[in-house]
Amino acid sequence: MQFSRMIKTLLVALSLMLSLAVAPAFAQQDAPAGHEGVPSVKGTQAPALPGSGGFWSAQSQTESVPLSFHQLRDKVQATDPELSAGQKHELLRNALYEHNILALAWGVALALSVTIYLILDGADLGAGIISLFYGDDQTRGAIMASMAGTWDANETWLVVAGGILFGGFPFIYGSVFHYLMLPLMVMLLGIMLRAVSLEFHHHAARSQRFWGLGFAAGSLVVAFIIGAAGGAVLDGVQLTPRDVTYAGGGTVLEFTGGVFDFISPFSIWTGIVGVITSVFAGALYLRARFVHDSPVRTDMKDWVNGSFIALVIASLITLAWIWLRFPWAAEKWTGPWIWGWGVIAAWILFTLWNIWDSTQREKDVAAMVWYAVMTGSSLGAMALTVYPWLVPGTWTVYDAADPSLSLVGFTVAMGGFIPVILIYNWYQIWVFRDRLSALGAYDHH
Repeated sequence: MQFSRMIKTLLVALSLMLSLAVAPAFAQQDAPAGHEGVPSVKGTQAPALPGSGGFWSAQSQTESVPLSFHQLRDKVQATDPELSAGQKHELLRNALYEHNILALAWGVALALSVTIYLILDGADLGAGIISLFYGDDQTRGAIMASMAGTWDANETWLVVAGGILFGGFPFIYGSVFHYLMLPLMVMLLGIMLRAVSLEFHHHAARSQRFWGLGFAAGSLVVAFIIGAAGGAVLDGVQLTPRDVTYAGGGTVLEFTGGVFDFISPFSIWTGIVGVITSVFAGALYLRARFVHDSPVRTDMKDWVNGSFIALVIASLITLAWIWLRFPWAAEKWTGPWIWGWGVIAAWILFTLWNIWDSTQREKDVAAMVWYAVMTGSSLGAMALTVYPWLVPGTWTVYDAADPSLSLVGFTVAMGGFIPVILIYNWYQIWVFRDRLSALGAYDHH
């Protein structure tokens, strides 16, 4: 059972690595020729959902369908030249509206998948990082055993996010994955190391210490790269237009930068913040996972308190850095809806207070729930700040989306999988809900 789970994880990771290797080809083959709505460099104006305004709106609108407005108008004219000007306008408006609605829906699904992954697997990653500070194999093995029944389900959300990018936003899949090729490859190797270490630690005799360290090191690498990749995406991706002769010819946008372009002081800092956040989540998780008299749970009290203070300080530094580094963020935060951002900030502070209060009153499960609420609220606020961009200054949620008919097919084929995976996660958490003792967890690992 455990060996088959390890093989499944290896196959999934290898398939993701293969998809990363072919991502640049998607950037060239799938980019629409002559698409007037796709920006080629940072700073291009973004489209807004028709009829939206105020807090949700962008500064301008562009045609976001795969064909430009004029190309689509010509096709409507050729299909039925007897249509009146009003009928043609209605057809074009409906096509654009349908495309934007589906694009926004899948953008929300992508954000939801990433958020759930960071909440669930973030705790596993943090627990793995904390195990690095335990020298005895019994404690480290107990920490590894505590997630043995749920870690693979948690990582399913990473596969879901990749699938949404592949099917719903192929332009981002092709260009941004090229930009983040190196860190994502290292991240996948870290995920594979964690999976192999979890299984081999159970069966090994003389090499148990090696696999325990491999699990901890893999957790540290993955947590850091997730944070660093997030910071690199906020920086945007420089795309270069290039004329091609295949597929009817036209202009495609491709990433022509270097393999280390994602590295900046900001991305390194966000990588450190990712580690701090994971450690805090892992400490909360281990307190809720082990029985009250377990030495592991007792040790986590200091880890929770220390990492909570570090997380608050790191968050304030990150917000200040974003304010100074990205004028579009500062402009949105201080715009007409500044009171709305004030409400969001107050809510996030309220969740932080409840996390601290729950931990001090030994309410471990409540602390984890409030942590999930805080993480979801913070990422949601960041998504609203970035909107309508998926990659600031490079791709909007509407420009990056697949054509309308493709999005319809993708929705029909894949839309039902998200509730299924939610049920899968809930079932595993329910089955493995009981607390463990460190010795009992190690003996059964």
